[in-house]
Amino acid sequence: LLQLPNAGDDLQALTNGALELADAVDVHKADLDPAGATRAVGQIESAARLAAGRGREPPIVFAASALDPTSVADVQARLVALADARRADGRFAARRVEQARAALDESTSAALADAFRSDPS
Repeated sequence: LLQLPNAGDDLQALTNGALELADAVDVHKADLDPAGATRAVGQIESAARLAAGRGREPPIVFAASALDPTSVADVQARLVALADARRADGRFAARRVEQARAALDESTSAALADAFRSDPS
């Protein structure tokens, strides 16, 4: 998930549920406002811990800038390490099963609701 510093997106992401789905959050364009990026990382980490209180591990949160090649390499290394760790301990596969179940549930619920609305008898 990409967020911008000082855009108010941190709380918006939480209310839209995007934060609960993210494995990682990059406060992007951190070079524009380093202090704002640092604040945004802290705010997002706090919001993520609240969301994770529902039994899910919070996402990793960091600030980065595409203008800094070292920062880009760091983002890549963090994401590769995260994916490797989640594959190794089975969380990656478990998450995909959870996502497939949620998609099936949503699809089934929508189909049943449509069928009910189209035949009021």
